[in-house]
Amino acid sequence: MGKDYILDLMRSKKTIFTFKDLILLWAESDVNFVKKKIHRYVKAGKMNAVRRGIYSKDKNYDKYELATKIYTPSYVSMETALGAAGVTFQLYGQIFIASYTTKEIECDGQKYSYKKIKDAILTNQIGIESRENYSIASPERAFLDVIYLNKDYHFDNFSALNWEKVREILPIYNNKRMEKKVGEYFKKHKIESFDTSYQEIIFPENSNIVYIIGFDDSGKFKPFYVGESGRNIGRFGDYISAQFSAQTDFKVGIAVKRLMELEKKVIIKYRNSENKRKEQDVIIRKLRNKKIKLLNDVSGYNYKTANKEAETKKVRSFIDEIAR
Repeated sequence: MGKDYILDLMRSKKTIFTFKDLILLWAESDVNFVKKKIHRYVKAGKMNAVRRGIYSKDKNYDKYELATKIYTPSYVSMETALGAAGVTFQLYGQIFIASYTTKEIECDGQKYSYKKIKDAILTNQIGIESRENYSIASPERAFLDVIYLNKDYHFDNFSALNWEKVREILPIYNNKRMEKKVGEYFKKHKIESFDTSYQEIIFPENSNIVYIIGFDDSGKFKPFYVGESGRNIGRFGDYISAQFSAQTDFKVGIAVKRLMELEKKVIIKYRNSENKRKEQDVIIRKLRNKKIKLLNDVSGYNYKTANKEAETKKVRSFIDEIAR
């Protein structure tokens, strides 16, 4: 019984085959024999001739796979990859591919748009995702390909991009113009994106709160001050101004400033309270029982007679001690 070449074809996960692919699949070294087999199968309707030297099992083939077989090396990119990721919203009928040549071709009613990319970039695999039978650019790689090919371009949705990946891939283009343009697009993204430009707070239910101020200590919250207020989060503005005439404002303000100098992330935890003074005292007592040092216990001063420099040094020394 002779070898069933069509069965080998059907078992393959590929949907598109070049002449070379078929020689390898059928393990035949006789080129003329393979040509005759292909001709016979196409004529009998058992194979489909897509274009010269490229074949498919039938008409239901993967168009992305064909796109990367017509010219190699190549990968699906630009508007095709950006549209799928939601970076651009405009719909295009053609498939965009990065390759070593710029050409527009049509197969079975589908248009394929090839854009020439410099060899050193084209063959660099960073940001290229390998699917089962073809390669496609990640949104970040496709974004950079578009900037490489266009001096100016409108993108609809920057939030769909991972900007760390953009910065990671950018050096392969070795292009100062692109570096500048990416910076401009990133600034635009920051302006448009509330998620990256603003921090969230929960809108207060009423004016009475109790709060704890602390800092991030290797991933753990370390408290250093407990307070209460009838002005809700408006109280925190007093610590920013840190007026020497208001000793608590000054002490907390200097403490926060010192922590920031030490590159510590300062965090405020607060909640509404029906009995803010009592709850403040309970929290302070619990923290003292845990041997946690609090700024509340650092001695105060009379602003009319105290030395500002000495009081500043006292608070900074306290922070240096607990933050080391």
